[in-house]
Order: sequence, then C-alpha cells, then structure tokens
Amino acid sequence: MAAPKVNLPQNYLKWLDSILDGSYANHNDREWGITDRQDLLEPFELNEGDVAPYIEQARLYAEMIEYVTGETTTVDDEDNEIPYDRIKTWLTIAEGDEDLLCVDPNDGYSVWIFAPNEGGYVEKVCDSLDQFLEELEVV
Repeated sequence: MAAPKVNLPQNYLKWLDSILDGSYANHNDREWGITDRQDLLEPFELNEGDVAPYIEQARLYAEMIEYVTGETTTVDDEDNEIPYDRIKTWLTIAEGDEDLLCVDPNDGYSVWIFAPNEGGYVEKVCDSLDQFLEELEVV
C-alpha cells in the first residue's frame, strides 16, 4: 500500500510552511484551526477501526453518514445535491466548531465547509484555494 501524500497545490503548502504551527484563520466571520503540514498525514480515527490520514477524514465521515442514513447525497446551502462520493474525495485542511474545512481537488480546489454533525450539510466557501488565501486573516 502506497504511503498517503499531501495532494495540495504547492502555493498552499508554501503558505502553510510560512505560518506558525497552530495558527488560526478567520474567513467570513468563521475561525478555523489550520492543520500543520506534518499533521495532515497523521492518523485520524473516527470509530474503532475506521482510520485514515487527517487529510482524508471527510471520506470517513461521508462513509459513516451513508451507512447510517442510507442516503447517497446531501444538499448544499443553495439546495444543490452533492453526492457523498464527491465528498469522499475532499481533502480536509482545517477544523472549526466541529465542522471541517475541505478542498475539492476535482473542482479547481474549491473550498467547502462539511458539517458531518449536521447530517452532512455542505457549503461552498470559495471557488478556489487561492481565493480563500487572499480573503483570510491569520490570527
């Protein structure tokens, strides 16, 4: 089995390396605990036996929601259906108030909020990771 990789754009990784470990970012009145580069690959255990690198935790949550509810889709803040299969490909980069901040590598690294504790609710935050970086404030 191949070792997991941090499949994020180089400009994001460079930005990540330029901030202090444990930094927070404010974006649209939400505060996000930014995950340090080395921690993106640390094991994350959702349930006993359900382990993946931190960066892949959206997949674990999406699989759990599908299993528990039998649903294969959720809806975003504009009532668009979003398949859990799509969410399973998202990369988690931060956390805030029990929500995950994720990027969708199959959609130009668009930035999304994924709220597994709210039934899998999702909300698109930015069209790209570059846009997100331009708009945030590191605190």
